[in-house]
Amino acid sequence: MSETSETQEIVVKAVGQYDGHSTKKNRILELKLKFAYDERVSMARVIMLVGQHIDVIVKAAGKKALKLGTFNFQGLSIDRDGQGHLKLTSDIDYIEHDNLVAIIGEEELLKIKLVAEVELEDSDNDD
Repeated sequence: MSETSETQEIVVKAVGQYDGHSTKKNRILELKLKFAYDERVSMARVIMLVGQHIDVIVKAAGKKALKLGTFNFQGLSIDRDGQGHLKLTSDIDYIEHDNLVAIIGEEELLKIKLVAEVELEDSDNDD
């Protein structure tokens, strides 16, 4: 019985807003995104990205898509109004600084795409 693994691309798309970022002394950047109640199904799918390297791509209406960098899942919370608050972290070396600066202060909704390659284990089931 041999186990093989393959990867599958997981894509989570949602409409949300930039909710700030901060950089720590240890060169870790924390990015915050918030999502409306209507995006709760997409927020549930984000759980599949825990432990993965996540490429974050955003697109404002009438503008080109911008890759913000490669992040790791840090936390997800849902407030009592059903808004989702997603925290992602990354070393600053894996951030596209110009693209991140371009969305600072962006008040309009963004199309946000989270992409990760998830390794799937395929084991034989002898039932």
